[in-house]
Amino acid sequence: MDLGLTGKVALVAAASRGLGRAVALGLGAEGAKLVLCARGAKDLELARDDIAKNTGAEIHSVVADVSNDAHIEMVASQALAVSRTNRPSRSRAPWGCDQQCASPGPVASAGGSTRRP
Repeated sequence: MDLGLTGKVALVAAASRGLGRAVALGLGAEGAKLVLCARGAKDLELARDDIAKNTGAEIHSVVADVSNDAHIEMVASQALAVSRTNRPSRSRAPWGCDQQCASPGPVASAGGSTRRP
């Protein structure tokens, strides 16, 4: 199936296992550039390597907890940096839509367990 994602940037949270990993695998198979994040470094590295091996996708991974604002900024910065590597024009938003676009493009998020104070 061709979903037209080749070369687009997809950010997948909770990407080290379960639904997040499956979503990342599917998006990578469709040709998307992936920015993966998860809290566990070892599991994230294993997922990144497995997805790259099975899809050939360009993958960037960031150890991050998306319940932490600073970590969210870090992940978003990485996604922006990846999107700018092949950006033809600065007149468009990083994911290829104009500045008024409601959705930045393919963004998938899957939740893991919640941490409570």
